[in-house]
Amino acid sequence: MAQALGEDLVQASELQDDSSSLGSDSELSGPSPYRQADRYGFIGGSSAEPGTGHLPADLIRQREMKWVEMTAHWEKTMSRRYKKVKVQCRKGIPSALRARCWPLLCGAHVCQKNSPSTYQELAEAPGDPQWMETIGRDLHRQFPLHEMFVSPQGHGQQGLLQVLKAYTLYRPEQGYCQAQGPVAAVLLMHLPPEICEVYLPGYYGPHMEAVRLDAEVFMALLRRLLPRVHKHLQQVGVGPLLYLPEWFLCLFARSLPFPTVLRVWDAFLSEGAKVLFRVGLTLMRLALGTTEQREACPGLLETLGALRSIPPAQLQEDIFMSQVHSVALSERDLQREVKVQLALLPEPASGLPPRPQARLPGAQAVFEAQQLAGAQGSAKPEVPRIVVQPPEEARPPRRKPQTRGKTFHGLLTRVRGVPTEAPPRSRYQQSASGARTEVSDQKRTSSLLMQKLCTLFSRASFTGCTSPYNAFALGNKAPTMQGVRCGQLSLDPLGPKWDCPLGSKDLEEEESPGGGGSDLPPTGCFPGSWRQDVGLDCKGSPEGAAARAWTVYYYSLLQSCLQQAGLPETQDRSQVPRTEVTLCILGSPSTFLSVLLEGGVQSPGNMLLCLSPAWLTKVPAPGQPGEAALLVSKAVSFHPGGLTFLDDFVPPRRATYFLAGLGLGPGQGREAAELARDLTCPTGASAELARLLEDRLLTRRLLAQQGGAAVPATLAFTYKPPGLLQGGDASPGLRLVELSGKEGQETLVKEEVGAFLHSEALGDALQVAVKLSGWRWRGWQTLHLHPRRELDTVVDTVLALLEKLEEEESILVEAVCPPPQLPFPGGPSPGPELAMRICAVVCRTQGDRPLLSKVVCGVGRRDRPLRHQSSLPRTLEVALAQCGLREAAQVGVVRQRVKAAAEARLAAVLALEAGLSAEQRGGRQARIDFLGVDFALSVVDRALTPVALELNSGLCLEACGAFEGLWAAPRLGEEAAAAPLVETMLRRSARCLMEGKQILLVGAGGVSKKFVWEAARDYGLKLHLVESDPNHFASQLVQTFIHFDVTEHRRDEENARLLAELVRARGLQLDGCFSYWDDCLVLTALLCQELGLPCSPPAAMRLAKQKSRTQLHLLRCRGPPWPAPSLHAVPCCPLESEADVERAVHQIPLPGVMKLEFGAGAVGVRLVEDASQCHEHFSRIARDLQGEADHPGIGLGWGNAMLLMEFVEGTEHDVDLVLFGGRLLAAFVSDNGPTRLPGFTETAACMPTGLAPEQEAQMVQAAFRCCLGCGLLDGVFNVELKLTGAGPRLIEINPRMGGFYLRDWILELYGVDLLLAAAMVACGLRPALPTHPRARGHLVGIMCLVSQHLQALSSTASHETLQAMHDQGLLRLNLLEEALVPGEYEEPYCSVACAGPSPAEARHRLLGLCQGLGIDGPNYPVAHFLSHFK
Repeated sequence: MAQALGEDLVQASELQDDSSSLGSDSELSGPSPYRQADRYGFIGGSSAEPGTGHLPADLIRQREMKWVEMTAHWEKTMSRRYKKVKVQCRKGIPSALRARCWPLLCGAHVCQKNSPSTYQELAEAPGDPQWMETIGRDLHRQFPLHEMFVSPQGHGQQGLLQVLKAYTLYRPEQGYCQAQGPVAAVLLMHLPPEICEVYLPGYYGPHMEAVRLDAEVFMALLRRLLPRVHKHLQQVGVGPLLYLPEWFLCLFARSLPFPTVLRVWDAFLSEGAKVLFRVGLTLMRLALGTTEQREACPGLLETLGALRSIPPAQLQEDIFMSQVHSVALSERDLQREVKVQLALLPEPASGLPPRPQARLPGAQAVFEAQQLAGAQGSAKPEVPRIVVQPPEEARPPRRKPQTRGKTFHGLLTRVRGVPTEAPPRSRYQQSASGARTEVSDQKRTSSLLMQKLCTLFSRASFTGCTSPYNAFALGNKAPTMQGVRCGQLSLDPLGPKWDCPLGSKDLEEEESPGGGGSDLPPTGCFPGSWRQDVGLDCKGSPEGAAARAWTVYYYSLLQSCLQQAGLPETQDRSQVPRTEVTLCILGSPSTFLSVLLEGGVQSPGNMLLCLSPAWLTKVPAPGQPGEAALLVSKAVSFHPGGLTFLDDFVPPRRATYFLAGLGLGPGQGREAAELARDLTCPTGASAELARLLEDRLLTRRLLAQQGGAAVPATLAFTYKPPGLLQGGDASPGLRLVELSGKEGQETLVKEEVGAFLHSEALGDALQVAVKLSGWRWRGWQTLHLHPRRELDTVVDTVLALLEKLEEEESILVEAVCPPPQLPFPGGPSPGPELAMRICAVVCRTQGDRPLLSKVVCGVGRRDRPLRHQSSLPRTLEVALAQCGLREAAQVGVVRQRVKAAAEARLAAVLALEAGLSAEQRGGRQARIDFLGVDFALSVVDRALTPVALELNSGLCLEACGAFEGLWAAPRLGEEAAAAPLVETMLRRSARCLMEGKQILLVGAGGVSKKFVWEAARDYGLKLHLVESDPNHFASQLVQTFIHFDVTEHRRDEENARLLAELVRARGLQLDGCFSYWDDCLVLTALLCQELGLPCSPPAAMRLAKQKSRTQLHLLRCRGPPWPAPSLHAVPCCPLESEADVERAVHQIPLPGVMKLEFGAGAVGVRLVEDASQCHEHFSRIARDLQGEADHPGIGLGWGNAMLLMEFVEGTEHDVDLVLFGGRLLAAFVSDNGPTRLPGFTETAACMPTGLAPEQEAQMVQAAFRCCLGCGLLDGVFNVELKLTGAGPRLIEINPRMGGFYLRDWILELYGVDLLLAAAMVACGLRPALPTHPRARGHLVGIMCLVSQHLQALSSTASHETLQAMHDQGLLRLNLLEEALVPGEYEEPYCSVACAGPSPAEARHRLLGLCQGLGIDGPNYPVAHFLSHFK
């Protein structure tokens, strides 16, 4: 078998060339000296003639110049532009420069520099006679027809002898292995005879432990990626050790044409051992990928022969390497499988081979290991344990990668043509391009590092991720997604007798279950007209023809949707992003239109629609191994009023939330699933979660068991059910029959089906539906309807489907729910009987609570199939009226049942999700944020009941969007179906932006601020605390605790400088600094100024903190613009002495209000009606409250100066504002009940406000103007106002977030966390808030006072009792004080509140609760306090 490593070899006596190009173990003594050598030095090779592998001279020179430039600045290139090196290696290193580039890639140049004489010493030393004899016998076998190795005494064979001998001396425990010969020979063709080792440890030792491990890894990858090939190899008895050692030990030098070998080595030296696995998988597919190929190999010898006889045309270097680089096997995937196989290895013991060593994954890892070793003073970068991590800084790729044609779990399935410049790169820049090393401090055992050969003997870590790698099969055709309805979950349960062809599980060679083999979108045009000359190409990321067609299709679909909704056409423009929040959707515009439009309203310009996966890039995330960031280079952005713009983003925007459709087209299938996997940003869908929810059997059991909802009676046949279905309790209405196999099941099937059809569980059902369940059948109409009485027909259908059944799939036989017989008033129904299909969209909200957001219905004839697209959407009331039910009370009952059933289903799904690992969900941030549920209205137990049919998120969302599109301009005031979903997207985006932020808090606060530490842990914030109390409980809950006395506020400037020095001395790298504690607000502003952190100016904080200065300053702000802040200010006088009091009583009309200038809460506040009361109160405050020790936390560190202000009549309100850059982002208005005079103690509160919309707007604008008038531009502020007959009047500005119960109430009702918003502003980030937050309910609360409720708070309303009721959801409890200690200057002890769908319901519940707990009484009339909210 005369075969060469690259070009065709011939025997010496033959005149023609042998067409084989596999192998090099020729037994010839040598070729004729008169034969011509090809360009690689093989005598008689065909490479001397022009062929497909030859490139134009200009292109070769261009590539050579690139390599000359890179190698001239190698360290800079490797540290900053490794991706360019990787791309150029994939294109192939020019032959003239391999001798220069290979040593740089493998690190040999560093080793040679560190140990310049090592190889020479080994070469001159005598070798071990045992190895010398064995090496000598093998020398003539290495490339005998290469001109370098023709002569036994030539420099080639002698150099090979010296290299192999030197290695036996360098590694005597390993010695010599025959496979080292071809590797060393290839190296000697390009390099001088020296040695280096870092790539393949354990390959050439006596136990070959690494080869054995890699054989198991290869088989595991083969089993997952090419299951039919793996099955064939097992059937014929071909184990991996029969072919893999020759491939891997010789690095394919004996198995591929020599030009292809060189290209494989180029990539291998750059990217590491994963290239070997990619090449092996590609060879397997080429040799055994089709059924015909496997059928032609019935035995072991034929199969091995097929692996050695792949047609040379398929092994041509450009064609072959294009397929190799398109195999979606990443370094992370490889390491994950290696770790799994390592865990299966026995522990080293006597007689057992040692465990394989770690190895470096690519040139970048070698470079970084050597750099680190050099920095630590080590001459030899010992092979470290590798921790695969992304680079420190994520840089957008210069060229957007392509993944067209990849499955989202597997390999490329289409064959590509010959690339002219660069083969496509993987979209996911895997960890090999960003791997870093952590080198142990072990002592370097030797300064010897040989330079060339052994570089190939140690690489790619055997540590890494452990997630399972679910794969689709590799084949000749990609499974197409044409015909699938858009959306995450696309199942249509009701319909006619759909006898669509059933596909095969073998996706290697057959089309998908629904048929259709084209990758092109549906033909035909959309109604309407719009500009076609728009720039849909993404710079740096060209698309193929099919992908481009899908992009144009989706753009046209978007324009059609916008036009039909009466909205403007998309405008083409470019912009530089100015905001941090980026909500990205990849999918069908018609499916997500309602989400996109609502996102344009709630977060203008931040809701982006990507029409192609090429507009997105996945890059490794710094500091988060195994996770990636998602960058958006091009998108359609949405704005209020339905305005859309086609934008290019330079630099790309980083997604903070990603939602992908997993259905029709390449943009919603495999590529979308791969983009959504393991992201650092939150995702609302993943292939893993969709796979669970698309399993009809799993969801049917889940809904029946946990959802507590009515489901159709179902009989399920399954073959090896999924793990989540194994075990567990029986489900009502569901019988699961587990089959032992596919053959011989006729009797069992007939018995089970017969018993099911005659059971009482079917009720009045006249028909049954037979359909398949499993991820493979998602969205396809494999539905068969049969009359219940036709037993044989149903059995035959089940048996026919059983032939197609695979593991973890099932066949469902379920009852078709009969529609109810609704009476028509005044007589029988006019026309045929009608059936209803109810579509409900339910969303995850704050606290992971389900919330029904929209219900739409379809109505159709009972005797015809009723599908989503076959009827116009309408409201539940209209649909029920058409079916004969018009009574409002009955309609309300049906709506309530639909709401309860839909929310129960999402709650069941969320409970399932909570039990899954991050790996099972598809990533740490993957969640299910919304769910679509299809119901049929039927009669269960003589009551109208919604019966859950399927989970159809995409179709239900599209149906709701279609209904809302009828009223898009203008909308009817009803909340959009997607509103809760968009709010959840914004909330999760904010968490994503803030995770890991380092924030300094100044002042810990009291018991009412305990929520801060729980929230910080939940959000992933890294808190550092400055606090005066060294024993404060929060000192143990933060990253860094700085004990510093911050109570003396007259020294705030000095304290700020000292604190800044302490922060720098501790090396804190802060992202922000803020305070929610009144005492520390000015100090915090000064500290931020010292540290260069965002904050409102200290002067503005001082102005807002001193109440009299606030009012007097605003009185001078008379505009323009108008209305000016002076309209809201109240006249006042500062009081520092008795003389000031005397002067003030003549300037301010009485009655008036006296309060502490820098006070907090109601401490020291009093209504004064004449001059004597003014003097008396001033004297009492001067006597009782002289310093911080007298009443901590109320600002006495500023002194006890007071002010007298005019008393204004009106209702009191709190307005909490979120400002960023002087812009109002959100405002929340609450109402306060009557205060207890003369101390103005708060009694009751209500949120949201009961004011008329015009009055509410006046309050918000007044609060906003007053903050701007004081210079408060950034932060979360609480403004207390009174609404008088003349409009809003200012009481005071608290330049921090609202205290006591306000944060909790706003979070509960609006889903907005003021703490998170304040933290984002402190970090210079625009808070991710909806533009117009909607309250989802009402809260009414009462304040408990120690002076009035001591007995109740010690018994019936004790803290323990109230907390237990809070935990049960019966009330909301917020503590202000921790101890039941009465005092002269009293503040509330706690707030007790009740929620309700209306203010009246909330008041009624609260009143009954207060009466039961003993809070209501003659001296504290709760009913009177609550009456003010009517």
